[in-house]
Amino acid sequence: MPKLSLYASTRKTKSDSETSFNQTYDTDSIGIQLTVPLFAGGGVSGLSRQASYRLEQASHELDAQTSSLLNELRRQYNLYQTSATRTRAYEMAVQSVDTLVEATRQSVLGGERVNLDVLDAQHQLYSARRDLADARHQARLARLQLKYLAGVVELADLE
Repeated sequence: MPKLSLYASTRKTKSDSETSFNQTYDTDSIGIQLTVPLFAGGGVSGLSRQASYRLEQASHELDAQTSSLLNELRRQYNLYQTSATRTRAYEMAVQSVDTLVEATRQSVLGGERVNLDVLDAQHQLYSARRDLADARHQARLARLQLKYLAGVVELADLE
C-alpha cells in the first residue's frame, strides 16, 4: 500500500575549521514524502506462507502433546486400577506366610522341623511385607500422578 509521511527536522552545526572559525549553521526542513512500493520481492506472500507453516507445526506439536498426555493418563489409570488388586493379593500373602511361620514354629517344637525352616519362613514373611509396602507405595504414587496429569492435585493429596 502507498504510504504518505510528513516530516520536519532542524539541525544546528558549529564549524571550527581553519577557514571558518566559530561559524554556526541552522538548517530547518519540512516536507511530505510519498512512498509507492512497486514490488516488495514477494516478502508479504513469503511471510504469509511462513506464518501458515508455523501454525501448522504448532498444531501438530499440540496434537502430539495431547496424544502423549492421554497415553500417560491411560497408563497411570490402569496402574492405579491394578494396584488395588495387587495390594489385596499381597495382604493375603502376608497373612498366609504369617500362618506358615507360626505353623513352622509349632513343627519345630514338635520335632518335625528345624530352626532353619523357621528362618526361611520368616524370610518369606519379610519379603511378602516388603512387596506389600511396595504395592501400597505404587498405588499412592499412581493416584498422585493421575491427579497431577489431570490437573486436580491438591495440597491434601501431597500430605
